[in-house]
Amino acid sequence: MTARLASVSLVVLIALAGKQSLRVPRPALPLVAVSGIGDMTANALFLLAVQADGQLAITGVLASLYPVSTVVLAQVVLRERLVGAQVSGLLSAAAAVVLITLPN
Repeated sequence: MTARLASVSLVVLIALAGKQSLRVPRPALPLVAVSGIGDMTANALFLLAVQADGQLAITGVLASLYPVSTVVLAQVVLRERLVGAQVSGLLSAAAAVVLITLPN
């Protein structure tokens, strides 16, 4: 909560200092809403996962993979091409997820 408050305060201060509007254009509203809902859902699911009985290590590893979504969204939304290192990283991350979820 404190981190969100700090980041929102910083954005407002920068916008005021640069005399920029914080108004979101109407076409972008659905994307902003979905992003906010996704962020809140991810935080709630993470809190549930760390409180549940089980392996906290798996939750930690999966939570650390959040940059994967940024790379995939850049490819899908912005039509960016993945370079070899990114493809290798995504494949390695997928393999790691499969390996840590296998039963002992």
